[in-house]
Amino acid sequence: MKEPRTGREHDLVVRAREGDGEALRHHLLTEKRAGGREVTRGARPNSSAFRGREPSPSEVAIGEETRRRAAEALSELPEDHREVLALVQVEGLTLADAAVRMGRSYEATKKLYGRAASRLAKGMATGRDT
Repeated sequence: MKEPRTGREHDLVVRAREGDGEALRHHLLTEKRAGGREVTRGARPNSSAFRGREPSPSEVAIGEETRRRAAEALSELPEDHREVLALVQVEGLTLADAAVRMGRSYEATKKLYGRAASRLAKGMATGRDT
């Protein structure tokens, strides 16, 4: 058996032969914590691939809060604002088709939609319609 050449390894082999298991145990345990074994954050594997399919509790809470704020802001909008938003965003109509459905000109519907979207965004940001 070829003996290791470094002083530390040689010392461990000698102690192991002499039955000093404590020194060997200490060496093995500290090797697990050795600085050379450290991995920098950038070298770690991307853990996002291991993420579960379910949303996290914070994502669920954020989604519920967003839905609550949207419903509250929508309820405070005038009826024509809610109607144009529903036609375009929920039913997927173009502004031209929404204009026909609402009995308005395209330009009036376009302006109404812009005002409605702006008021909805402000209402969601502040928690109330402004």
